[in-house]
Amino acid sequence: AALPSLIAALAGAARVAITDHPSSPALYGAIQTNISTNIPAAMCDRVSVHAHEWGVFGTERGVSGAGGRRGRGGDDNFAAQNRGCFTRIIVADCLWMRDQHENLVESILWFLAPSSSLQPSLGVEEEEEETGDKDRDKDVGGGVAWVVAGFHTGREIVASFFATAVAKGLVIERIWEQDVNADEGAGAGSTRREWVAMRPGEGPENRARWCVVAFLRKKGGI
Repeated sequence: AALPSLIAALAGAARVAITDHPSSPALYGAIQTNISTNIPAAMCDRVSVHAHEWGVFGTERGVSGAGGRRGRGGDDNFAAQNRGCFTRIIVADCLWMRDQHENLVESILWFLAPSSSLQPSLGVEEEEEETGDKDRDKDVGGGVAWVVAGFHTGREIVASFFATAVAKGLVIERIWEQDVNADEGAGAGSTRREWVAMRPGEGPENRARWCVVAFLRKKGGI
């Protein structure tokens, strides 16, 4: 639980916020255990854990984002105090519930820093390995959501998320498919391929070895 967040903290992120659904037992179980086991005590003040329900940003007296629902649970202060604060959001295998796509996008839009931001800290809500100095430099200087998801519930559901994201104000900056079963010695050209919403004839076994990786930003002015 929270592996991407732990890696971000160990890699030097100034601040890491881990979130999970308010009903998740991992909030006070596996996540806390993994933090205490893997994060040195001197770094623990950089890492926080919060209950967050996608699309919910405040209590009846608090804030509710455009299109967002009012709070039914979760850490409302966290949402209210961190709007537009995170320069990185990691969305790790969260796309399998089609009926939650709109709420997930609302949360990304709420917490993600504007694309023109130059904030120094790295925030994590919920994996992409950057390749090449040119691409790495390109990603510095604004809010980026890193989305990674497998196809275990089918390509159509994954494609539906990206359609919703674009319709609600996110821009797909980069997107590709990554072979998760490739040998370590394989070159990038043999482990990546173009993202497509449909691959005719693709069976479950072949589909299972691939995941989609995408960088999303806010449209200008959002």
